Amino acid sequence: MANKNTSPLMAYTIYPGLKPEIKRKVIKAVAIAPGIGVNTDEVARLAAKAFGVSIDEMLSRSRLHANVCARRAYIALVIEFFGFTLTMTGSLVDRDHASIIHNKKKHSDWMETYTEYAEAYTNARNMCKSVNLYEPDLYKKDGDDIH
Repeated sequence: MANKNTSPLMAYTIYPGLKPEIKRKVIKAVAIAPGIGVNTDEVARLAAKAFGVSIDEMLSRSRLHANVCARRAYIALVIEFFGFTLTMTGSLVDRDHASIIHNKKKHSDWMETYTEYAEAYTNARNMCKSVNLYEPDLYKKDGDDIH
């Protein structure tokens, strides 16, 4: 059982070597996925880009198909990369935990049955994994890799 005092949300300032322009850029959450160097802001930007919508459209209450697809992918990526609770994930998209549970089920279904969604999601996931918000080699030891 996780310690209730421990939160996966970590302030940018505790990450040594983080690029200064990233420290100033925030959409909602101030978190960075440990081990891959991407934050929730970049995940939102890349998910929206992969599905051809704006971040505002993706995070809106709109039920237009493209917006739903982007939002569903964003939620799935946040859960995968950050391991947030259902409530924490819901707070990023202004939804409750039950909506996040529904999203997780639909995401799994769509990955198996909806080819266009699966391709766009995989594209967004790969783009997220290629992001590096850290200064190159600033805090890297020999043989260590930040990613």
